[in-house]
Amino acid sequence: MRINTNVDAMRAYSNYVTWNAVKSKSLLRISSGKRINSFADDPAGACIAVKMGAQVSGLKVAKRNAQDGISLIQTAEGALNETHSILGRMRDLAVQAANGTLTYEDRAAIDKEFQALRQEIDRIGNSSQFNTINLLDGSRNKITLQVGANAGQTMDVELSDMRFDAIFKTTNGKLSVTDANGQTVDVEMGLCGSQETIKKYNDAKDAYNAAANSLALAKAKGQNTSALEQEVAAKKAAFEKVGQDLNREGQNYATIVMNQVDKAISTVSLQRAGLGATQNALQHTINYLENSAINLSDAQSRIEDCDIAEEMMNFTKANLMSQVAAAMLAQANSEPNTVLTLLNSLPKANAF
Repeated sequence: MRINTNVDAMRAYSNYVTWNAVKSKSLLRISSGKRINSFADDPAGACIAVKMGAQVSGLKVAKRNAQDGISLIQTAEGALNETHSILGRMRDLAVQAANGTLTYEDRAAIDKEFQALRQEIDRIGNSSQFNTINLLDGSRNKITLQVGANAGQTMDVELSDMRFDAIFKTTNGKLSVTDANGQTVDVEMGLCGSQETIKKYNDAKDAYNAAANSLALAKAKGQNTSALEQEVAAKKAAFEKVGQDLNREGQNYATIVMNQVDKAISTVSLQRAGLGATQNALQHTINYLENSAINLSDAQSRIEDCDIAEEMMNFTKANLMSQVAAAMLAQANSEPNTVLTLLNSLPKANAF
């Protein structure tokens, strides 16, 4: 029997410490809900879980990016919806102006609204923005969206210039056409006619009005008006001739505008169709990202999260073994006391 070194107690204490450590780790896992609370718990598993966590986070951000892309498309598409409405009104005005019962003054009144609508198309194209990014002025032909957790996983939103000249295929509001003589001429996108013919009409009108006023004044004074009457008749005929020419030209211009409006409607429709297709693709991308994030989170959870039922079983076992080890440590510590029994059994020395 030895009293300086109690090997049984040392072994019982070692087991007690070991099971206490197991119990402490189980308590940490149960309280945190994590199987891996530090890289020491599972170095390889921790590396995989961290990488998966970064991917899950990236997928969630990519989903928000795709949703922002849909918002951008809806902004552009809403602006083009108004452009379509304006083009429809423009076509109505062109149909009205093509009617032969109208005079130049009638077409001039109709053209005022047409030109105001033209300016509104340009205003919409120049001012349509998303987060201060111009969408329809031709400054950007595409916007690239990051719709994945990794580099290169992108989607492009195709954009075009949707201002008047771009959709009507004109230059500064003028369309180049080939006339009956095979000559290329610039036709102004209006419903009245060319500025040159309008000027001739106004000059002839002013000349006729001036002559008519002179005739009226001469008659009022009792003067001989035969020469003035001939002049008035000639200027009236010239004015009516220019008026007829302007009316025919106005009808032709209205027909040209009508055809160009039809083409512009098709151009805007193609742009809206492209935006709609991209929006649908982004919606599918959002669904894919959501499912990927869920599945990847599930895989990460299997690596990183704690199975509470299993860990409670481990804790119960560790707790029981810790108590047993403590009891055995107490028993081992009591064994040296038997030495005292032996010592007490020694004969007592005789007294002198």
